[in-house]
Amino acid sequence: MNDDVRLERLLEDGLHDLAPARAPNRLSTQVMAETGEVRPRARWLALIKEPPMRTNSRLVAGSPTARAAAVMAATLLLVVMLATAGIAGSQILAAEGPIIVDQSGNGHHETIQAAVDAAEAGDEIAIRPGTYAEAVVIGKDVSVRGDGPREAIVITAPQEGPTALVMLDRSYQDPYALLLMGTEASISGLTFRGESAGVIASGGAPTLENILFDGTGITYDGTFGLPGGNSVIVNQGSAAVIRGNTFADGGPIGVFGASSPHILDNTLTGGPHIYGLGWAEGSVVGGNTIESVVARGIGMFDSSEALLIESNVFRDVGRIAIEVQAGEATIIGNTIEGAGADGISIRDKGSAELIEDNQVTDAGATGITVYLSEPVLRDNTIRNAKTGVSWGGDDGAIVGNVISDTGVGLLITRGSPDVRDNVVEGATNRGISISRDAAPALTGNQTCSNGEGLFVAAEAAAVIDDTNVNCEGAPAE
Repeated sequence: MNDDVRLERLLEDGLHDLAPARAPNRLSTQVMAETGEVRPRARWLALIKEPPMRTNSRLVAGSPTARAAAVMAATLLLVVMLATAGIAGSQILAAEGPIIVDQSGNGHHETIQAAVDAAEAGDEIAIRPGTYAEAVVIGKDVSVRGDGPREAIVITAPQEGPTALVMLDRSYQDPYALLLMGTEASISGLTFRGESAGVIASGGAPTLENILFDGTGITYDGTFGLPGGNSVIVNQGSAAVIRGNTFADGGPIGVFGASSPHILDNTLTGGPHIYGLGWAEGSVVGGNTIESVVARGIGMFDSSEALLIESNVFRDVGRIAIEVQAGEATIIGNTIEGAGADGISIRDKGSAELIEDNQVTDAGATGITVYLSEPVLRDNTIRNAKTGVSWGGDDGAIVGNVISDTGVGLLITRGSPDVRDNVVEGATNRGISISRDAAPALTGNQTCSNGEGLFVAAEAAAVIDDTNVNCEGAPAE
């Protein structure tokens, strides 16, 4: 193989390794646009005859050396073109970033609303640090996020007009700061601060994530919510996701209008709680920490649908940690440490399908209260309460619970529940007390108390088999 052929082979292999398998997708549009602007070669140029080739030159047209030189020149040209295209592509990509909101004028817009108005569905809006006194309306599926520390990007209520982050219809007249209407927008990394600054979700399925609500509250039609209003209102059948936010010293999360939110992994302290007058099927409240609230932790007050309440932590609740006055709830795996009245209360028009694996400690009145319902109470742990379980329900089951350090461990005043395999210990009054017209069936329960182990009033009709025992192993009397 001569030197010319070897050179050709080397150049061919080098070009093969250098060139990509195919043009990058992100550059194809730009390259076509740029090259399309180049005029095609005029036909008359083809009529111009080239000067004859110098025959005395060593670079003869058909020689391997000439071909190698041509290939090298083409290689250099290709490298330059690729480098230029790469620079252009990077510029294009840089221009495709988020819409920047910056009060100092160093972004695309100086207000959040201006950015929202300019955005299209799927766009991302990044808000830089500052305090924005705006009433923003969002009806698009956009992403709005803080571009910096959450605490440094603050949305407050304007001096006049709407004053909350709202996802509601335009007929809403009460103050708000941001209105999200029938959208799947995502909002994250912001702080809402001050009275009337909060969120209302009307329809749609927006996501609120990693937001600090600091002393916020919206009055909803002047009727609902605690004094000072709500931090977040979910309305008009919304399936909002409220996840990983911090609520401090403000109003609660209110659910209205047959909505089905997922309220997950939030921290609520110093006043707010979670309640609803319109829970719909598919609603979930899970993984939240609720502490130092003045009244209730989670409440269902007007609903015909089921709510899953799972794996929440309650500390220092003023009255009732979980209260169900209407609708049906499934209550699983919650931890309650300190309640002024009841840990869990099912009463009035409320019901529960399952109350399982909850831990209730230090309830001022009753660990778990059931009235006019027939749930399954299973594998719950209740310690240090005046009454461990107070049952005024119908049929149902009380199975495998551990109740300790109470006045009365298990009080049954109504219905015919299946009472089985419970352990009641350290009751200063009675371990199990059956009164009025209750007719439970007791099987395999163990009572250890400083008072009476098992008490059955004369008017009651309990069925008690010989598997129930006192601590010492003697049959329960």
